[in-house]
This record gives sequence, C-alpha cells and structure tokens, in this order.
Amino acid sequence: MFARIDSRELELDLVVLGTPPGTHKNLALEAFRRKLAVVVDKPVVPASTDAEELISTAADEGVSLTVFQNRRWDGDFLTLRRLIEDGELGDVHTFESRFEWWMPEGFGNWRGEASLNEGGGILHDLGAHLIDQAIELFGPVVDVYGEISRFDSARSDADQAAFVSLLHESGTRSRLWMNSHAPQQGPASKS
Repeated sequence: MFARIDSRELELDLVVLGTPPGTHKNLALEAFRRKLAVVVDKPVVPASTDAEELISTAADEGVSLTVFQNRRWDGDFLTLRRLIEDGELGDVHTFESRFEWWMPEGFGNWRGEASLNEGGGILHDLGAHLIDQAIELFGPVVDVYGEISRFDSARSDADQAAFVSLLHESGTRSRLWMNSHAPQQGPASKS
C-alpha cells in the first residue's frame, strides 16, 4: 500500500489503519519509518509481542501510536458509566455484558476467515470491546479465566464463541460473552 504513496508529496501527518489485524504491524512499521503518526483500529495486532514492538518503534521514531475502538461511545455504556460514577448503583459486585447473534453462516468477511494468528475470531474482534469496557468501568484486572469455541472449522481456526471472566482489583467480577451462534440472545445483548 505505501509503495504507491509518497507521504512527502502528500504532506501526511497521520495514517489510520482500518484493515484486518494481521496487516496492522507491517503497515504501522512502514508508517513509522515515514515519520507518520498511526491510529490503529482494534485489536492493534494479534500478538502482544507485536504490540510491544509497535510501541517501542513509535517511541524510537518520535511518532504517536494509538488504538481506536468505538464502543466507548455506545449509549448503554455511557449511561452505565455515569450511573456507576454517580454512585447510583451502589457497590457493583458483578457485571455482565455480551455480544450475541445468530449468524451460523459466518461474518461474510475477513473476520470469519482470518486465522487466530491473523487476529481472526470473535474474541479478538468483539472481545476487545467488552474487555475494554469492563476495564474502563471497574479498573485493572488481577485474574482472568476464558473459554473459546469453534463450531465450523472449514473456514478458519478462529473462535466463534468466547466467554471471559475478569476479576478486577476493585473486587468486581466481569462476565463477558461473545457468540455468533446464539439462537436466542441473552439479556441486553449487543449486535
């Protein structure tokens, strides 16, 4: 992609990567070499070691790197955050959130065909939102438990359902579900 664009001619300051996660690392590194700041759609990269490399390289090159994820602006999340901050819910001991729908034919795009190593699967895609929201609401995590499931192995090795339980330092337990094969959605499911 960058081979066709000379950033000096276009006077670019910033690159936004909304491509599949498996492409983020190489594209971001190329942008850093060109002294461009980068905004990467979530998940930043499939592996934490790649994220560490990007953070280090951005710092070495003196450019900014940030990750965008839009679910911090969902109305239900903003309302819940306000209620918690105002103390209207008292002490929250358990938080549950979910993305569920019935889509057994798959996503119909890269999400259903990318491998785990390429950042495919529902945990990488939607789990990033739910985990981020839980941490935003209840703070750092001290213990994690998770399960993943795959119902159709013909397209990819990536998960199609996931459950994550987070124990926050605050004592709150977050239980998070993601499922693309839910014939009946649980309470307050997002789609």
